[in-house]
Amino acid sequence: MGIAKLSREYALQGANLLLVPAWDFNLDRWLHARMAVLRAVENGFALARSARNGLLTLSDNRGRVIAETATVPGRFVSITGKVNVVHEQTFYTRTGDWFAWLCVAMFVILLAFPFLARSGSP
Repeated sequence: MGIAKLSREYALQGANLLLVPAWDFNLDRWLHARMAVLRAVENGFALARSARNGLLTLSDNRGRVIAETATVPGRFVSITGKVNVVHEQTFYTRTGDWFAWLCVAMFVILLAFPFLARSGSP
């Protein structure tokens, strides 16, 4: 779920719910769980994420976490909850990363502007 392109491809294929296995490392469990929720919101699908050494997370396509609990080595852990699995086409899914690339281009232009202004003045 850390790769935006894959999530967008799943959404374009009509995914309503993604069942995501993961393996976190205690310290980064919250970060990776939230990154997965973000990808689900970006692309309009619900998410059920099962993580070893991480967080079991169930969220809807709006980013609302329905249920969540930490996994514990050597102990069975589960969550239950009702989630709406209706797929919604999002602006990001349709258009992709154009805004991010526009921001990168503007940053480069603004970074180069002082150097170009100096070379043009007498």
